[in-house]
Amino acid sequence: MTVGQIIFAIITAALTVVGFVLAGFKLMLNNAKEQGANGNRLHTLEGKIDRLKCGEHISSVNSMHVDMESLRGDIKSIMLSLGITKSGSFNGIYTANSSPMQLTTKGKEFIDKYSLDSMLYRNWDSIRNLISSKGFTTAYDIDRFCFEQALIKVECFFTDEDLVRIKDIAFSNGDKLEAYSSMIAVLVRNKYFSDNGISISDIDTLPAN
Repeated sequence: MTVGQIIFAIITAALTVVGFVLAGFKLMLNNAKEQGANGNRLHTLEGKIDRLKCGEHISSVNSMHVDMESLRGDIKSIMLSLGITKSGSFNGIYTANSSPMQLTTKGKEFIDKYSLDSMLYRNWDSIRNLISSKGFTTAYDIDRFCFEQALIKVECFFTDEDLVRIKDIAFSNGDKLEAYSSMIAVLVRNKYFSDNGISISDIDTLPAN
């Protein structure tokens, strides 16, 4: 769990507890009013509690969480644009720091060991349709899209079951999921190119059909 997720959980839990406490307090006030005790003062106090609007605060926290997730995606996209992720510590291990990027021997061994290619084939129809729906006109655009999605929204390439499997692999190896993004991107790109007769060596110039 990230620091942002932990903070979000703490704030949400705190506001929820406060909401329950105030709801219980209001119930006590209603009971007291029915008994006619200090009616005007109780009405005033009840109004102050209503103005706290805990539900709206919780909604605001939820919106903040969505904004944080969106910001996380934007940051990853910027990192990709700057080439930070493509020159990270895991590249050179599983993928080669070359243009276009390709798998290293260790990367191929990793894929064989954990059957990542089998996961890809199981999901291939949806992956192919996703890429084709974008209407890309250059191989470069397809290549970039594969890397962006693998880094920012890898779940679009896999079923929930397969994604859990990949996360388990990362956890057992002490890795972050992002460590495998380049491998996944290369797998997706290479198969799409192969299926559509696009040469990887011409990635910057060949129009995508």
